[in-house]
Amino acid sequence: MKKVLLLSLLVVGVGTAQADEPIGYRIAGDYVEGCACRLICPCDLSEDAASMKGCQATFVWHIDRGRYGDVGLDGLTMVGLILKPEKNVNASVGKMEWGLYLDEKADAQQRAALAAVFKAQFGNQFGTLRGPKFVPIAFAKKATDADGLADEYRVDIPNTLSLKNTVFKDEHGKRTVRLNSPGAMIPAQYYAKAVHHTYRDDDWKVAWDFAGRQSFYGTFDYAK
Repeated sequence: MKKVLLLSLLVVGVGTAQADEPIGYRIAGDYVEGCACRLICPCDLSEDAASMKGCQATFVWHIDRGRYGDVGLDGLTMVGLILKPEKNVNASVGKMEWGLYLDEKADAQQRAALAAVFKAQFGNQFGTLRGPKFVPIAFAKKATDADGLADEYRVDIPNTLSLKNTVFKDEHGKRTVRLNSPGAMIPAQYYAKAVHHTYRDDDWKVAWDFAGRQSFYGTFDYAK
């Protein structure tokens, strides 16, 4: 009986809020994205991905600072993926099939909190969610500037995901950026190119290699 009660508290009542009250959260950190689209992604303008079978994508949120109720989330990472190709991502909101990987470094309360934050923030995006799987997720960036933006990002899940990008800058060294695009995960998405972007999950029967395709990066700050 005690074990059942403890599990219920972890799933339903992470933090200090009562079960019938919404639990507030705030997470902020680095965002990285890679997708099947050629440069430039037609999804950016709510257009169909007409030159290919559809868009599949990887979304990475590395939390520098974060809390869900009383549960700290600093240093943890979430990875979401569009698993099945979608011709028009914005038109498919609420119908897509996604997969979710969460940082295995998280303890039991943090795991429940990460899953709750993900569903609260992005639950409207998908009709089906596979996972979460708790896995080792390595996040790294190089040559960080005063704004916290880097010249290279890398995300790895052993035997599953490898995403590395290099960023675009103009002749004056200014970063190439896209602002306020329809359906964007963050308001300022900086352009990059995937040096490599491979994914394979035999359980979910999905695999791709999107080297040389579209990538984005930036920072996120979500709160509720």
